[in-house]
Amino acid sequence: MTKNSVYIWGLIPDGVEKVRKIKQWEPLKIKQKNVEGNPIKIRAGAHWYAFLTDKGNVYTWGEGKGYRTGNGSIVETGVPQKIKFPNSALIEDICIGHWHGLALSTTGQLFGWGKLFDAKEPIPLTIPCKVKKMACGLQTAAILSDVNELYVLGSNEMMQLGLPSPVKVKSWKKVNVSNKLIAHVAFGAKFAFAITLSGEVFGWGKNDGGELGRLHKGQCVLPRQIYVNMEDPAVSVSCSVGERYCHASISTLSGKCYTIGSGYKHKLGHGDSESITSPRVIDFFVKQNLQVLRPINGGIHSSCLCSDGALYTFGCGSDGRLGHKEGSNYVYLYKETEPRAIESLGKCVMDADFSYYAGCAITSKNYRPPPLHRSSSSQ
Repeated sequence: MTKNSVYIWGLIPDGVEKVRKIKQWEPLKIKQKNVEGNPIKIRAGAHWYAFLTDKGNVYTWGEGKGYRTGNGSIVETGVPQKIKFPNSALIEDICIGHWHGLALSTTGQLFGWGKLFDAKEPIPLTIPCKVKKMACGLQTAAILSDVNELYVLGSNEMMQLGLPSPVKVKSWKKVNVSNKLIAHVAFGAKFAFAITLSGEVFGWGKNDGGELGRLHKGQCVLPRQIYVNMEDPAVSVSCSVGERYCHASISTLSGKCYTIGSGYKHKLGHGDSESITSPRVIDFFVKQNLQVLRPINGGIHSSCLCSDGALYTFGCGSDGRLGHKEGSNYVYLYKETEPRAIESLGKCVMDADFSYYAGCAITSKNYRPPPLHRSSSSQ
């Protein structure tokens, strides 16, 4: 069987045991030394990465500060290392934040590690429900239950948990999103979005750039609906990971992508740097007859996985974060004002993710994009 390929680019580890950061303008293929199974899902944190294999194993690499890589050490590594779970648990899903990680086992056990959980290695977490999905932010974590209820924990200094008190939450608390059932949730550094089963969009937390809409200036303490002029229901959302110039990207059932918030460095994909407080469709994908399967935001750049199997990036390209080799020729700011496919990845990108400074992806020669039309509850 052909092995899936793992790539990283941007400001990344240079691939040796005692790492330094290098600017990688084009995707760099990672050596999968002693990797058990085929990589199927990949995530990016703050200068660290994790991927999950079809054998239920999790591999991490990058900065170890705060024990974010979950291998019991703060030593940095440029080589993916398998992390150990209690009772040799097999994992079916992963999610990572800036300094911490979550993993869900095939038996429904949730594990956490890193700064948020004060754990050097994965530890079992007490959970209030059967977990269906997970999400992580700067110092936050969230789970969706099998009955589509949202639970959160972590920092709430900017009201990013959707709870009324700005204190750290150490155990899972249920969030009331206007008594709605939740299909999808995403966390940025200081704000969050949720999509209901019927495709409505809600947001809360910091709103400095208009990322929560024009009706909610400053902090939005509790979840409020963001009224959007979309032709069909929302199914997926991504929040920018930076603490400034925040924005969000929303995809719909028909594959259109809308962006809202700060347009800093052209990251909204509309050909300019204008900030907007009402979601606007990205015309590029409509004109190219491309459907967006999943939007993925970095900090000052954005990306979309599309129906042709390619990964499109736009916004600020400094340090190589967009994955285009032309950026190395720029003395100052390199940017893409509209979405552009990362050519070297081809049209076989099965998963991808971004941190503030870098990106990562898994490609497969056998990959075919999934059918577009699906209910929002399936995301």
